[in-house]
Amino acid sequence: MSIIHLNQIKRRIETEIAPHVDMSDQKPGSKTFNDMLLSRGLAAYSIYHLAGCEPKDAATSIVDGGDDNGIDAVYLDESESKLYLVQSKWIHDGRGEPDNSSVKKFIAGIHDLLSLNFDRFNKKIIDRQDEISNALSNAGLQILAILVHTGNSELSKHSERDFKDLLSEVNDASEILSWMPLNQGLLHKSLTEDLNSPISADIAIRYWGKVEEPRYAIYGQVSAIDLAKIWHEHKDRVVAKNLRGALGDTDVNTEIRESLEKRPELFWYFNNGVTATASAVEKLAIGGGKHDLGYFHCEGMHIVNGAQTVSTIGKYLEKNPTADLSDCFVQFRVVSLQDGGEEFGDEVTKTNNRQNKIESRDFVSQDPEQKRIRNELLIDDIHYQIMRSDDLPRGENVFDLQDSTTALACASGEIALVVTLKSQIGKLWEDITKRPYKALFNPSVSGLYVWRCIQTQRLIDAAIDKERPRYKKPREAKILTYGNRLIASIVFGKLPVGKFSDPAFDFSKNISTEKIAELANFAIPLTVTHLARFFGNAMIPTFFKNQTKCRGVYDAVSRQLD
Repeated sequence: MSIIHLNQIKRRIETEIAPHVDMSDQKPGSKTFNDMLLSRGLAAYSIYHLAGCEPKDAATSIVDGGDDNGIDAVYLDESESKLYLVQSKWIHDGRGEPDNSSVKKFIAGIHDLLSLNFDRFNKKIIDRQDEISNALSNAGLQILAILVHTGNSELSKHSERDFKDLLSEVNDASEILSWMPLNQGLLHKSLTEDLNSPISADIAIRYWGKVEEPRYAIYGQVSAIDLAKIWHEHKDRVVAKNLRGALGDTDVNTEIRESLEKRPELFWYFNNGVTATASAVEKLAIGGGKHDLGYFHCEGMHIVNGAQTVSTIGKYLEKNPTADLSDCFVQFRVVSLQDGGEEFGDEVTKTNNRQNKIESRDFVSQDPEQKRIRNELLIDDIHYQIMRSDDLPRGENVFDLQDSTTALACASGEIALVVTLKSQIGKLWEDITKRPYKALFNPSVSGLYVWRCIQTQRLIDAAIDKERPRYKKPREAKILTYGNRLIASIVFGKLPVGKFSDPAFDFSKNISTEKIAELANFAIPLTVTHLARFFGNAMIPTFFKNQTKCRGVYDAVSRQLD
């Protein structure tokens, strides 16, 4: 790279981003004004390029200034449930990389933000406290840390190690944080590359077939390795038109990854496959006319359905480069837009993503135990909604599968179930023939037991909600939000849950609002104090997804309650 490339990056920032950057805290004409403008503009440009937002919105994300705690921009893409955190360094000579002390400061800032330590940030971030806190409460949130600089070097091994340590800590329970270094080379490449622009690729398709009317399309099997190569080269560009993008560590993606790890040769049978559109699809001469294997050039290609499949395969092979996926294939079809145009392509995208997804919980409705519990409760005019429905009736004597799963997990005394409940409730319904599902729903679980657990859970939730106003510090408030199920399990542990199945047990006398409130009012401050004493630097959104740490809190608080 040369000073010419650096000037081209500078010119793009000055023309597209700089007019929108807030510089009211800087004195025009001062020695630092232009340096600050370029640095802030660089942070905003990285958001503009990666998130595909408007320049003005990218500029609004800038939080750079005094006490920024190493974070120069914070941008939330609500539609993609993605939080971008940026540190930028404008290196005037275009050489080298950010020093390790700057990297450490950025990492410390990320740690503080995820720990909800807003008192360590400036007013620009504090003013967005509610927005950031609410985003971090979203279980499906993905966080991207971006270190953008105009140097021409890769990061040092020390900085690389610091980022890997952060990822190891944050992603202890599930993969929510990733990071991306953007140096001069990648920045210059971005000047001519639109994130939403399509890609072109030559794809080998096994056992291929074609449809010629009314629209031309090719279908068959594509190697997972080939899809990973496409993902590695183009990343988000290849799935830019997919309505959900790459969602990260969802239940579905976890299942895809497990198939890759355990039974890659059966992947084709387990996966729905991938649908793409292309402005033109042309069969190449290589491979001849045989249908066992054909090579096709796909010009202007977008994957419009199957982003989770492609991104999960790509990320899996990035982390496990020696994994053997030679026998792993994915059903693939590419629809040509040569005659239909963009309007038809938009229809293909929308209709392929509108179809209702069959979830793990949908299979639960077929379990005889669920039907038995529902029928037992109907005798007493208590309505248990097993099937997923948008029009669930609400009432004192009505509850659904999520309610029952929550109450039974909290009442179980098994921390593994409580942690899974909080982080990935779908895992509890994944296989109705074995644990963890069978630990909650089995022949020994009566309808009466389920209903009494539901009633108790409601009392605990109400007690926690009543206590919330007392905890005004963001970190403490988030303990009540993220730790509500662990607190509920602690309260359940002090109740005679073993008698809930006994019709002779006087439930209303022993499980009263006052009794539950008393236990909760002890358990909550003990939990908050324990975390402050032993896990003062822990990141609350991920803490309660860690089974070992939650077990320690449960045991310690339970002993103190005794």
